[in-house]
This record gives sequence, C-alpha cells and structure tokens, in this order.
Amino acid sequence: MLIKRILSGIIFVPIVAILVWWHPISFLALVCVITVLILIEFYQLAKLIGANIFKSLGIIICLLFPLEAYISNRDVILSFLPRWFNNESLMYLSIFVPFVHQIVKRDTNTALLAISAFFVGIIYAGWAFGRHLILIRQMTNGAELIFLFIAIIWCGDTGAYAIGKSLGRHKLIPAISPGKTREGAIGGLFFGALGGIAIKYVCLSKVIALHHVIILGLLLGIIGQISDLGESLLKRNAKQKDSGNLIPGHGGILDRCDSMMLTAPVFYYYLKYLIL
Repeated sequence: MLIKRILSGIIFVPIVAILVWWHPISFLALVCVITVLILIEFYQLAKLIGANIFKSLGIIICLLFPLEAYISNRDVILSFLPRWFNNESLMYLSIFVPFVHQIVKRDTNTALLAISAFFVGIIYAGWAFGRHLILIRQMTNGAELIFLFIAIIWCGDTGAYAIGKSLGRHKLIPAISPGKTREGAIGGLFFGALGGIAIKYVCLSKVIALHHVIILGLLLGIIGQISDLGESLLKRNAKQKDSGNLIPGHGGILDRCDSMMLTAPVFYYYLKYLIL
C-alpha cells in the first residue's frame, strides 16, 4: 500500500504542479476534470444507497461553477453570456433541476434521496471544491497560494497517516473511520502547519505573515480532518472502503481530495477577508 502511494505521488504530484503553475487555463482544465470525477464517485456512492440521479445533467451543472468563477474574474467578460450567469443562478439551477426530473419521472419512492444527493453532490464538488479553487488561483500570487493550500492539506494527511501508524493508540471516531487515531490527528495538525511554513519561505515570504500561515495550518488541519471524516461517513453509509479505484494506493479521486472538499472555501475567505 505504501509503495503504491509513493509511486502514485511520484507520477501525479509533478503533473499537478505543472498544471497549477503553467497557466490559469491549465489549472481550470485540471479542476474541471477532478471536479467531474469527484461528482461521479459521489453519485456512485449515492446510487448504492438507492438514489436514482440524473447524472449527466448534474455533471453539466457542476462544471458551470468553476467555469463561472473563471469567467467572472476575467478583465473582459464574454459578451455573449447573459448577466444572470452567476453563482446565485447556478445554486438555484442545482435545486430546481432535480425537482423537475423527479416530477417528470413521477418518482414517489426515492424522490427525497435523489433530490438531496443531486444537490449536495453539486455543491460539494462544484461549489465548495471547484469554484473556490479557481477563485484562489485568480488571486494575486494565485499559483503560490494553491501550492500553500495543497502543502497544508497533503502534509497534514501524510503526517496524520505516519503518526497514526507509528504512534497511534487511541481511536478517533472508530464508528466512522476505524483507522484514524487521536495521535494521528494531532500529528496531522503539526505537519500541516510545517508544510505551510515551508511553502511560505520558498515562494510567499513577503505575501503572508508567519502567524497567518500557522493559523491556516491549524484551521485547515481541523476542518480538513472533519472533511475527511465526512467522506468516510459517506463511504460507510454506502458500505464501501474506497470511493473508487482510479489512484493506486489511494482509492478514488474523492479519497485523495477528501480533506480539500470543505477546506477550500475556508482558505479562500480567510485570504480574502483577513490577508489580501
């Protein structure tokens, strides 16, 4: 398992780094692909518990969130796009469409589950994850900020895994995730902050003060672990060990990005209102 994780990292980390750094368009493409894969895995989990979802339309709406975020921050807004193409209208579309779909199907057995899963999946993957990553990338020093975000999350995940395996004695929440320990959770906070500090001194030394990086490391570490446990809860409900099998040693894309799902909005709004 560990060897597969390392090999996957050797392959995927340079690809992600290049696409983040190269150009906003390359990063948009990366985020769109990952967002769609996450949504597909989410809908597959929902299907296992009986949700009958209009998956293709959900994917289209989900993609509109990162696209809208990219377009809304361009210097020249595309003239052919209507003024109502914004975050609020997409939110409405996300809840309106599944109601119409279930009404047309006359589904009175799984309507509540299907509508809820359709909407939550889009907000989870498209809004919380996809849209906010694009907004972060379009900030001043956006590529470096994305690296900071990834470093905090991935170093936190790696630290939690390593400390949990070597020193873990007390289970965190075994009913949801039997492998996670309190020692691993604390180690994850430490290594997440350490990863953030390293990136700060490599490429953000004059942009973000040290105390902000430490706060972000701890804050994202806590929320990231909640986000991770949330994804474990979904898998436990669907009786699945992994969300997919796309990445050797990690499982699915959602398994690899689970800690980012609920942390991306927090990172963005912290930067927007407290730093930049």
